[in-house]
Amino acid sequence: MLAQVYHHTALSQANSALLWQLLLDTSVGPQRIKGLLPAGTPVAHRTGTSGTNAEGLSPALNDAGVIKLPNGQHVALTVFVADSHADTATRELLIATIARAVYDEFAPPVVPAKP
Repeated sequence: MLAQVYHHTALSQANSALLWQLLLDTSVGPQRIKGLLPAGTPVAHRTGTSGTNAEGLSPALNDAGVIKLPNGQHVALTVFVADSHADTATRELLIATIARAVYDEFAPPVVPAKP
């Protein structure tokens, strides 16, 4: 489904463009996929969060999205943290750490300018 949203084939062109913009503009979950990426990195994403039960177990905390790399290419990423007793900040940091590793793997290296 994420691929269909990215390629604007899930809905009409107008609605696909609107959905993409809404995903880019989302302010929910700034410490998840976007948390450790370079400032200003465009990410079209949507989060999900379950409640926590009386035993402190959180069934789900997730983020799914598409990261725009500095060279204009994109990488899709979905991270689900399931059945965790860790606090929200710890679970969000896990998602951010995975997202940064993916970014670093696929982003082209920065070549220093010659003096």
